[in-house]
Amino acid sequence: MSRSARIAVFLLVWIVVSLALFLAGSRTSAEASRGGPVPRASAAAPR
Repeated sequence: MSRSARIAVFLLVWIVVSLALFLAGSRTSAEASRGGPVPRASAAAPR
């Protein structure tokens, strides 16, 4: 692979990883505001 192709692939992977981390972080922060990670069944039930 040429150098520019390698840089393009690296940028693509970095964007995908940062997006996945951002989505996972927003999910875990929403769970943490409820008092820690909880299963979906108990999260839907009123407390």
